[in-house]
Amino acid sequence: MTRTALVLLVLALPVMALANGGGTGMREPQPPIDGPDTCGAAAFVELVGQPAAALEGLSFDGPVRVIGPRQAVTMDFLPQRINFLVDDAGVITRIRCG
Repeated sequence: MTRTALVLLVLALPVMALANGGGTGMREPQPPIDGPDTCGAAAFVELVGQPAAALEGLSFDGPVRVIGPRQAVTMDFLPQRINFLVDDAGVITRIRCG
């Protein structure tokens, strides 16, 4: 390999890493449902991005919990319980079972 080719390769490596998302600090988007779907959360995935008020009037087969930011919750794990996580604006951001 010539010296010029080696220099070009060394200069190109950081550019190639950035093109592949490396070193940018960006993370892959997270799925709206955390963990295994033992509670039927997939049926409600369209509620992610909606206000928590969208839950009113819906019926669920098991227990439901709406968890606000910085809200204290019990540590008991109920696989059939749906947890809707809500941000400061009252918007559903994630769903998880437990």
